[in-house]
Amino acid sequence: MLTTLVKNRKSAFIAQSCRCFYCDFPMWESDCSSFAQTHKISLRRAKQFQCTAEHLVARQDGGKDAAQNIVAACLWCNQTRHKRKLAKNPSDYRSFVRRRLTGNRQYHQVGNDVFCVVEIMGGKQSVATKLGVEEIEIEHWIDDHYVPTRYAEKIHELTGWSVWSIQVPPVGWG
Repeated sequence: MLTTLVKNRKSAFIAQSCRCFYCDFPMWESDCSSFAQTHKISLRRAKQFQCTAEHLVARQDGGKDAAQNIVAACLWCNQTRHKRKLAKNPSDYRSFVRRRLTGNRQYHQVGNDVFCVVEIMGGKQSVATKLGVEEIEIEHWIDDHYVPTRYAEKIHELTGWSVWSIQVPPVGWG
């Protein structure tokens, strides 16, 4: 028997077209391996896109498991929102995330910035060709959450987008 919370998460997942309430990235509900294969990402990376139930009003603040209080959010966004010292309310957090994404300041700055830019640039093979590196190097960058500085600069030259390099924030970040 499914709990009310699980039922409401599933309903939100479907209503949101399998996309995160905050970042609007696709999510998976039950098959991480298929998701990873479909999106050509590692299992480790795919786990960040697991669908979770997000309470718009937290339980600790009196929020219930009711449908109108539950949205579907990827594990990364859900955890990242709650790790902030002063967690933003869901509406403000969603705006913050969307601003970061639409401003080419990738929201998943530690988890998915490299992945996002690689996807936007046409995938690992395309980026490897453009940068003159092996595709396996791109996979390492995605898994390690950074791009070596010389390649981050080249990506910026080619696209105008900024990615995180080793201990160096993107141009214009802040």
